Amino acid sequence: AGMVKSFMAVPVEEMDGSVCGVLSACNVPNSAAKLGLLKSVALSFGMFCHNRTMYHAMKEQGEKDVLTGLYNRRSMDKFLAAAMSCPNNFSIIMCDIDDFKKVNDTYGHKSGDKVLQAISKIIVSSLREDDFVCRWGGEEILILISGTSLNPAAMAAERIRSQVEKMSVDSDGQAIKCTLTIGVAERSEGKSTDDIIALADERLYKGKRSGKNRVVES
Repeated sequence: AGMVKSFMAVPVEEMDGSVCGVLSACNVPNSAAKLGLLKSVALSFGMFCHNRTMYHAMKEQGEKDVLTGLYNRRSMDKFLAAAMSCPNNFSIIMCDIDDFKKVNDTYGHKSGDKVLQAISKIIVSSLREDDFVCRWGGEEILILISGTSLNPAAMAAERIRSQVEKMSVDSDGQAIKCTLTIGVAERSEGKSTDDIIALADERLYKGKRSGKNRVVES
C-alpha cells in the first residue's frame, strides 16, 4: 500500500444537521478548491440520505397507525389477502377494550390514548414477529396470527387478556385499569377473510354479553 501523503475529510450531514457519514479523500493536493469540491459532494450525499430517511418515515407512516404504532387497516387488508393466497392455516383475533368510552369520559382522551398505547405494546410483545397487529378502528385491535389453528390462537388471546387485566396506566396519579374482550376464529374451507373477521367479531360480542373480560372461540 502507498503512503498517505495528504488527507481531507468532511462530515456528511442530513438537512436537520445530524451526521450520517464522513466523506474523505487521500493523496489529493490540499487546497480550498479541492476542499470545496469535497464539501459539495458531501452536501449531495447528505441530501440523498435525508431524502431516503424521509421516504422510509413517510412509508412507515402510511402503513402504521400514528397513535399506537400498530399497522393500519389498509396494511392489514394486504396481509389478509396474502394469507388467503397461501394454503397455510391462520387465525383472527379480534380485541375490544371494555368500557373504553367510560375511560375517556372519566380521565380524558389523553389518558384514553395512553391506555391504547399501553395495550398495543402488551399485544405486540405477546406475539411472534410474523404475526400482524392492526388498529382496526377506535378501540378495536385485530390480530392475524399465521400458521395457527383455533386452540393455540385462543391460548395466545388468553395470554394477552390476562396481561392487560394486570396492567395499570397512570393518569395524573390515578391508576387506570382496563380489560379486553376477545373473539377468535380460524380459517375454514369456503370462508372469505370478511367471513372469518365477522365470526371473530360475533364471538367478541358474545363475550361482551356474557360479562366482558374473556376470550370466546366457539
